[in-house]
Amino acid sequence: MRLTCQVKDQALDHAKKEFPKESVGLVYLAKGKKKYFPCRNQSENPTKHFALDPSDYLKCAIKGDILAVIHSHPNAEPIPSEHDIEVCERSKMPWFIVNPVTEQWGSYHPVQGKE
Repeated sequence: MRLTCQVKDQALDHAKKEFPKESVGLVYLAKGKKKYFPCRNQSENPTKHFALDPSDYLKCAIKGDILAVIHSHPNAEPIPSEHDIEVCERSKMPWFIVNPVTEQWGSYHPVQGKE
């Protein structure tokens, strides 16, 4: 899956606003267009991890089909951690990572995605 420039710009802007905390958001499909939905990070340690607010996930799911997760690594390269990979595999959705300082992107796609 590829992200549109608009989705990437919105996710990067969200990551910059949340800095130094990790940001998290969802990419969803509505009326044939990919859109970005910023979510709240409810982690007890938001500078190191994210925990997506379940009510935000539900609000996004009502808008359209959820396609991917985007989160930031504010103090690290946009390379998926072991935890990122594990949870991505369970979600069966691609995960994209952005560093809000360097503006570099990374991603991880599950071995077996949504059918």
